[in-house]
Amino acid sequence: MQQAVNLDAKSINITTKKEKKQRIQSVDMLRGFALIGILFANILWYSGYLDSPVSVRGDLLNTSIFDEAVLFLTRLLVHGKFYFIYSFLFGLGFYILYSRANSRYPSFSRYFIKRQLILFLIGCIHAVFIWWGDILRYYALIGLVLLLLKNWEPEHLLKLSLALLLTPLLLDIVNALWSISLNLSFAPESNKSVLLSLYQQGLWFDANFDRMLIGLQGNINSGRLLRIMGMFIMGYYFGQIRFFTESTRSSLLQKRLMIFAVLVALPLGLIKTGASYYDYGFSKMNATLVKEFLYVISVTGMSLGYIALIAYSGNYLQQTLVGRWLQTLGRVPLTNYILQSIIGYVIFQGFGLFAEVPLFQVYMLSLVIIAVQLFLSIEWLKRRKMGPVEELWRRIAG
Repeated sequence: MQQAVNLDAKSINITTKKEKKQRIQSVDMLRGFALIGILFANILWYSGYLDSPVSVRGDLLNTSIFDEAVLFLTRLLVHGKFYFIYSFLFGLGFYILYSRANSRYPSFSRYFIKRQLILFLIGCIHAVFIWWGDILRYYALIGLVLLLLKNWEPEHLLKLSLALLLTPLLLDIVNALWSISLNLSFAPESNKSVLLSLYQQGLWFDANFDRMLIGLQGNINSGRLLRIMGMFIMGYYFGQIRFFTESTRSSLLQKRLMIFAVLVALPLGLIKTGASYYDYGFSKMNATLVKEFLYVISVTGMSLGYIALIAYSGNYLQQTLVGRWLQTLGRVPLTNYILQSIIGYVIFQGFGLFAEVPLFQVYMLSLVIIAVQLFLSIEWLKRRKMGPVEELWRRIAG
């Protein structure tokens, strides 16, 4: 067994000032890019589209070619990809924290556990009082696993990451062959008509609590939490191999990931998206296996392609207005993530627009939300170095 990699300050911090600056700017831009994608995905929940019965969608929310177009593009380019990227970023963030551990945190494990518990509390408050789909709770708990892996060799981390990403597919194969499956049932039985009725009657807290339990049950049974863990580890691995620094090796890997995304992941994503519109003639069980296979390859491949694109074009993007916007959004990622759901709640719950706004108009509203967040981020960063939630998190963690 090979000796574990020693991630002490000397072995990690052998980077030039230029490399360190480039890494941080590229990562900030990637965070900003991920936040936009997260909003495009979550706004289908905020607006009530995904919690509405098919009849309501057809009558009110998806009635024009523009509505259908944005739904198709969201399914193809957004769904799944950005929570993968966001998970990747948390793993990369762990790498950055741990790389500075000896100089800043004498007892890193104790500090990190405290940090994750505070994040878990923030996530629970967010989920209970603002939006049931909060991801921070899961990130806080799953992130603790990285403490057990912090001294693993990069190649072992990569293998474990890929294994976790493939595990949901393997579980589906086991279920198909031997009818063995994980099927926990603790959430209240409900359907979209009941949920929509609760929201429309102003019983938001009841509906939100039910959706929170339904979401937790679905995340466990679907294996989504394993995928999140896999992308956490992938982010840590990419940090170890210094993916965001300028080097011939990093550039070559970035190009290969972009090519794979375009030539393999995107076409498979088109086939998977087509399953929402066409019946390919598979049996129910085979259709599940095929969709899971297409999902893991297309979503993972496109996510890594997006990541590679931002890393590869980092120098160019830094000189553009769009790049500076992304970097600004990415400097306050936690605050902006929570702010998105607050604004979504105000628009669709506060103004009674839940399940009332057609899809194309919903996405026009999402652009307004991004503009508002960008303005607030610019103004806040003129006075402070980090966002309010980030600053609170750091102060409490110590």
